[in-house]
Amino acid sequence: MELIGGGTPKTTVPEYWGGNIPWLSVTDFNTEKKYCFDADKKITERGLSESSTKILKKGQIIISARGTVGVLSVLGRDMAFNQSCYGIDAKKSLTDNDFLYYLLKDNIASFHSASYGAVFDTITKETFSQIAVSVPPLPEQRAIASVLSSLDDKIDLLHRQNQTLEAMAEALFRQWFVEEAGEGWNSVRVGDFVHTNVSSINKDNALKTIRYLDTGSLTEGKID
Repeated sequence: MELIGGGTPKTTVPEYWGGNIPWLSVTDFNTEKKYCFDADKKITERGLSESSTKILKKGQIIISARGTVGVLSVLGRDMAFNQSCYGIDAKKSLTDNDFLYYLLKDNIASFHSASYGAVFDTITKETFSQIAVSVPPLPEQRAIASVLSSLDDKIDLLHRQNQTLEAMAEALFRQWFVEEAGEGWNSVRVGDFVHTNVSSINKDNALKTIRYLDTGSLTEGKID
């Protein structure tokens, strides 16, 4: 595979910024999703041509190399990127691009171990040559990548369905309890119809057979 370095157009030159070319940093693809389709910041054609940033093509892989090391994504469109990342171009005769994504993802711990830096963890091009991996023949690579990609697609679909259901629930809640609160609804304080437990338990009088909940046991939407 070939590693491609990125760069940043000078922020003091307004003509370099605000164009239509997405310019990636790790914050744009640190989402635990396989694909990245856009970036928060955009640069111009002049910003691209007069700086060290480069264009990664749709389908190529990007990996964070400094700070938050080892975050991976596959580009869903052509995008530029900064110097804290590497673009990865698979050698088509040796490696399937999707398989390479999952292979790297499976070896992220090795990249973390090989990183260095007094302030920020960093990996370099030499880091990639230090990590040994097992690679099957191309037909097997494609078969493995096909199965894993299918699972990723289903996981992404479930996430989007969950987001849709959450939005529907929020809309219904607002409709029922805010927008349609009619004249027959009483206005009361929450304290009028709930009982607050003011008792507490410490390690000296903790219950042995009954679990006790405190605020530390509560997280958003669930009890741990």
